[in-house]
Amino acid sequence: MEFNEVLNLRTNTYKWTDQIPALELIDQIVNGIHCHVPSKQRRVRYDMRVIPAHSMPELQHKMYVGCKADLDNPTSRYNPQVLAPFVIAFAPRPAGNDGVADGYYAYESDVEIGMAAMYVALAAVDVGLAVGFCACIRNRAEMKNDIGIEPYLYLGVGYPAEGNQYHCPVYQTLVDIPDSDSQTKPPMNEYVKYV
Repeated sequence: MEFNEVLNLRTNTYKWTDQIPALELIDQIVNGIHCHVPSKQRRVRYDMRVIPAHSMPELQHKMYVGCKADLDNPTSRYNPQVLAPFVIAFAPRPAGNDGVADGYYAYESDVEIGMAAMYVALAAVDVGLAVGFCACIRNRAEMKNDIGIEPYLYLGVGYPAEGNQYHCPVYQTLVDIPDSDSQTKPPMNEYVKYV
């Protein structure tokens, strides 16, 4: 696939088909992270977990319940990105003893998670899959018991489904997918300047 085609097909996905991607496709993406994503001095400041959510319904439900958009609103929506057949979770790795200050270590970790996540988003499209980003994780500490890290970012990975509604496992009804089109970036000239 041409790079421009990958870029144009990449979108944040909220609804998934029941088709399970071949594990080889997920392995290809994960291997690409290791082989191609830059890391300052090759330290890799993040941990990553590949979760076969399609075969772990209780864990997937726990992730979904922990991704409520607004904790103060009892009827708030949840984030269906984690209802994908696979979920890749990222978290900062525990700081090592390499002399890097904690604040700078956290900065490096955040930058590297962002680069790895963007790689997943593009590599998934290249192999015919889609990705949904979710950082509204309200139960990070609880998730550590299940996946060994306190996730900062989830990427749902699977085949995208058509339609504007999905079945919410909490409300047990069809609900609208989040309207990400209602949010727009500022004009490019507001944040991009040539010096």
